[in-house]
Amino acid sequence: MIEYIKKRKLFVMLIVFLFVLAPLSLIQKAETDKVAVVTAIGLDLQEENILLSANIVVPNSGASGGGGTDGTVKTVCVLGEDVSTAFTNLSILIGKMPGLAHCDAVVLNKELFKDNVTKYLDFFVRTNNLTSNANIIVADKEARSVLETSAEQKGVRAVSLSKILLVNNEYTLGEEANIDTFYEKYFTKPSASILPVLNEGDSKVAEAQTTGGDTEQNSGNNQQSGSNNQQSSGGQSTSSIGGSGGGKEQSASGRAEKIIKNNGQGVVVKNGQIKAVLDTNQMYDFNLINPNTRKGHIRVSGVTGEGFSDATLLFEIFDKRNKNTGMFLGDVPVFNFGLDLIVKLEEVVMDNISIDNMTVVKDYVVGNIRAELERQLSRQISVVVELAKDTNTDFLGVYNYFYKFYNKSWKKFLSGLDNPDDYLKHIVFTCDFDIEGKI
Repeated sequence: MIEYIKKRKLFVMLIVFLFVLAPLSLIQKAETDKVAVVTAIGLDLQEENILLSANIVVPNSGASGGGGTDGTVKTVCVLGEDVSTAFTNLSILIGKMPGLAHCDAVVLNKELFKDNVTKYLDFFVRTNNLTSNANIIVADKEARSVLETSAEQKGVRAVSLSKILLVNNEYTLGEEANIDTFYEKYFTKPSASILPVLNEGDSKVAEAQTTGGDTEQNSGNNQQSGSNNQQSSGGQSTSSIGGSGGGKEQSASGRAEKIIKNNGQGVVVKNGQIKAVLDTNQMYDFNLINPNTRKGHIRVSGVTGEGFSDATLLFEIFDKRNKNTGMFLGDVPVFNFGLDLIVKLEEVVMDNISIDNMTVVKDYVVGNIRAELERQLSRQISVVVELAKDTNTDFLGVYNYFYKFYNKSWKKFLSGLDNPDDYLKHIVFTCDFDIEGKI
């Protein structure tokens, strides 16, 4: 018998596998029966409790993709005394363990920043279930509404929340505001970071297409997504499951479809609290001094000269290099924003334009136009600097620069201030430009 087994090892192993291992694998439960795939998390405050919203992928063998029309993404909401308890209640409600390996966004309501927001993020830092690359997004209103609307998106808008911010990363922030980068800046001395803001709202275009009427007149008929709210018997959790049919029902009834709105806004966060809200223009201004970005636009109005008369010129930033430097003049620190720009004239708004102004191979960054560009850039940078001073938030990177390159002089400068935290008000800021036109 032993000789027979030795001669036919592979055959014997196959028999053992078929009679021992194969039955075990056949009766093993599918991973989706035990773990729910969570794609996004939202946190809101509801009285003394945390309202946790989760976008969960519902397995559907007949579905071709995630979200929207095929109904593969649902929003589930639960209450808990804290984030950990809320996740426990979520597991009980759905009958599965929430899997965060594919979660790419943690959406936080602005209210969470009134106190130190890190106490609400602590769970996500300590769990090994969530990747540290998950983006932190601030909801202008309700995080729950953002997640519900995201789950209902269809067509070209059926993308993840993090992908909606790809343009932000390229034109303003220069990097994803994930948990890792947030805590890296939180534990550094300036402790200032900028987070993107998203909101949900009505698609006026979709409303016009479905009703064929005045979009403003019908805007009052908009409703939240058709979700069912249930209160658990213990009073500790509520659930809301948003369906895939919400978008279709709204279109059929003539109401505006809900969409995720990205207005390019941001918030400045220091010590876990929001210190300033940046509108779209201020975010574009910040883009100029942000060394991580390469693109953007510059709008110059009232240009007269070089063939233009009271014209508004819109330049595209084709390439940008930041050369931020600092030095000490005596005991006074001076920080200079150096910008090397290659710009291309993208649009001209003028009453009477001639054929000479429309030559596409002409370098327009000359004479009075160059001077107007430099004045406009100086104004935009001044707005950002004054905002940093008023809010006492060093998102400019000044502290890190002087600490790194002028350590002794910087420490001496700080020790001579009545309040070292107000160092931004005692720094002289300058700017220097080298602008070329792309022909």
